[in-house]
Amino acid sequence: MRRQQGFTLTELIMVIVILGIIAAISVRFIQFSTQGALDTANRQRLALGAGIASEQVSRELRSALPGSIRTSEGGECIEFFPIVAGSRYVDGADSFEPNRALSEFQAVPFSRSTEQAIRVFIYPYAEGDFPDGLYETGAETRAGLGSVSGSGEERTVTLSSPHTFPEHSPQRRVTLTGDPVSFCRGTGTNSRYLFRYSGYGLNASGGRPSGGVREVVAMPLGDGPLIFSFIPPTRQRNGVVTFEFTLQSADSEESLSVAQEVQVRNVP
Repeated sequence: MRRQQGFTLTELIMVIVILGIIAAISVRFIQFSTQGALDTANRQRLALGAGIASEQVSRELRSALPGSIRTSEGGECIEFFPIVAGSRYVDGADSFEPNRALSEFQAVPFSRSTEQAIRVFIYPYAEGDFPDGLYETGAETRAGLGSVSGSGEERTVTLSSPHTFPEHSPQRRVTLTGDPVSFCRGTGTNSRYLFRYSGYGLNASGGRPSGGVREVVAMPLGDGPLIFSFIPPTRQRNGVVTFEFTLQSADSEESLSVAQEVQVRNVP
């Protein structure tokens, strides 16, 4: 008689238990691996977003008009005139005598295209109420740009209306700019956004602009403060802007804090 072969009930239960343990370990291993990959991707997104925002703000601040940088709203806003092009005027000193209104002057060819320029600055540090006076309607060191014409070794800079500049630039520099630009943290339901404002014209009182174009630079910001600060230049060093902000992950409790220092090398 042939002996029957098979599993006992005890052996079957042991096999089921062992397979269950192996399956549980495999599932946990896959879960941890997947979560690790998701966490890594999330950190990369945070780092990429913080890097892009930091680089955009830094790049624009480096091209700010000398002396035009100002902060407001407890450091949550920073504003400046972006430089479009720069040059040196070559007219005789008599053309810039005090109380003499200019309609046009000669300059060497500009460093870049002047198509986007709408304002002319000469030695902004001479502004009476500096730097806020640069944003006033009647600023002395700022004039409207009519046109830039000519070819060869000189360009004719024509102002939109006759203007009297209070002082010479020590290096005879003339700077063409666009309208002011601001970076500000939002308020209320938009408090987790860092915005870039442009096209709002002159904002004499400072603070968050009420019009113009608003673009998102970074989000979502964390609960920590977003602070801009500016140290004016001296004879020994350039002006320095520092800013700090925290990006909060939308998918987890992770956050990334950024602290950046920007040297403003432009001189008047």
